[in-house]
Amino acid sequence: MRGWHRGLINLSANREGQAQVSGMRVGGLLGANELRVDPTAVSAAADRIDAAADGLRAAHAAVHERIAAAQAGWVGTSAAALSGATAKWQEQSAASYTEMIEHATDYRTAAASYTSTDEGEAADVEAKAAVMGL
Repeated sequence: MRGWHRGLINLSANREGQAQVSGMRVGGLLGANELRVDPTAVSAAADRIDAAADGLRAAHAAVHERIAAAQAGWVGTSAAALSGATAKWQEQSAASYTEMIEHATDYRTAAASYTSTDEGEAADVEAKAAVMGL
């Protein structure tokens, strides 16, 4: 880690709306169009999303098993309706799990991108400081 950024970067938008990256400010308030990111916290959030997705999948699997066990006693149109509803619920459960896992992956990708950008900016600052004899 380079001392000047401490794992955080600032992002701001220029007049054209394009993102601008700069090193961490020491003290003071951020401007209205700036964002501070802690990649470690973003990665930790991804871990919590994964845990929530696993909990959702386990809970829904248990419910789906109970419904399947109860289906044996149903007959006629009610059995067909329950079967159709169960299939829909299973699809929705799977889609929710997949969406949560995709969110966690996106969080990890963002954390890695922020870290890479931060390290690149730190290297640029250090190189310019070296040229200036600092």
